[in-house]
Amino acid sequence: MSLSLNELNRRLAAVGLPFHLTADSAAQLKDAAPRERVLRALARVEDHGDNGARIYLERTLAEAGLSGQVNDPPAAQSTLAEPPSGSERKSRPAPPASDSGPVRPPGEKPTRRPSHHIYGGRAALTFELDETTAGAPTVALDAAIAVGERKYNWSAKARIQFTARELPVVAAVLLGISPECSFSNHGPANDKGFSIAWQAERQSFFVKVWQAKGNLRAVPMAREDAFYAAQLVIRAIQQGSPARLDAAGVIATLRAFYGRG
Repeated sequence: MSLSLNELNRRLAAVGLPFHLTADSAAQLKDAAPRERVLRALARVEDHGDNGARIYLERTLAEAGLSGQVNDPPAAQSTLAEPPSGSERKSRPAPPASDSGPVRPPGEKPTRRPSHHIYGGRAALTFELDETTAGAPTVALDAAIAVGERKYNWSAKARIQFTARELPVVAAVLLGISPECSFSNHGPANDKGFSIAWQAERQSFFVKVWQAKGNLRAVPMAREDAFYAAQLVIRAIQQGSPARLDAAGVIATLRAFYGRG
């Protein structure tokens, strides 16, 4: 069964890999890896959230010289692809986290920040390294509702930026130092919140993001996904660390403060 370029682009975008392939770049990709192997890896990401397969796809696309061809998807596919993060930067004297990113000067292209995507049956999540409007490092948690098989409405996502006080608490949960955390009163209307909890019986995490009443997005998160989400949170803590802690220093400090029982 043949697969059109539009369909391949749609499937890549749906799993957070919006490499907009053309006929020429598809030929470059074919030279870099067998078509069947690429499609098998894509299916493993779609069906199982296989991070090894995702890394293989990202590496193969880069080796094919396509790393600079990440474009916004066509308008008809805009709700299925990962949108650019953040808007224009505004100067503010205070550094608290908000739920929107900084502004860019007109004409400046958005850069792809380190992120990790987690796909569930009813919703999907993205943990993304981000900045507050004051330029403070943080992590944004996006949650989108499923609108079909492996399709998510990212245009209506709920976005939460972790505050400076929340970052170490979230890190402690993801590292297994604390069992759970829950925070609310995010957003201009103070109606957004999130929780992350370790479920010992399932040996996985459970993440909830909500906005106003009855608008809940809930996604199971495997330890393999938490491994990458934790790295993003640790990186944000490092970037904002007054003592310039390295990753080992951050983890040791988290254990000292949150591992007291």
